[in-house]
Amino acid sequence: MSVVYQQLITELQAETYLDGGFDHFFGLAVDAGETENVTEVADLIDLLWSSDEVRSRKTLVYDEINNGLHYFNVSLFQAIPQVYRNLRSALNDIYPELEKMVLPPLLRFGSWIGGDRDGNPFVTHQTTEQAVLMHADNVLRYYSKQLKHLRKRLLHCATRPLPAGKLMPIGNLV
Repeated sequence: MSVVYQQLITELQAETYLDGGFDHFFGLAVDAGETENVTEVADLIDLLWSSDEVRSRKTLVYDEINNGLHYFNVSLFQAIPQVYRNLRSALNDIYPELEKMVLPPLLRFGSWIGGDRDGNPFVTHQTTEQAVLMHADNVLRYYSKQLKHLRKRLLHCATRPLPAGKLMPIGNLV
């Protein structure tokens, strides 16, 4: 199965407002007769105005690529291994004889972000190359981070002293 990730930045930003800040804002605005809510609404407007949600420039292709990579980081890198673990567990329950079989790659991911030439005049072969390099760099940074965590865990285990002599059975401690 191939999954292609395509982000429509303007729709995503509108959904972000509706899912987060503006829901809270409209909820407060309904009860704005109270002084504390008026202050909270004013603070929220100030926060939204000064955030990246209100941009001082037009969104660039680079912004779309970077924003798309964010969702790879916060969802796919955690979800895909869990999908494979769940699949492995289900297969082992039903077909225990296949326990040692290596699962083939069942999911492949692609992205049109930075490479779709559907009328955006700012998408060029240079932006597509930049998108590919950014995706590759993102994956390599993720794996590098995972390897650093693994190295710390393995070094900790390797430096742990072995017990001298025989171990006393737990039952003898009582």
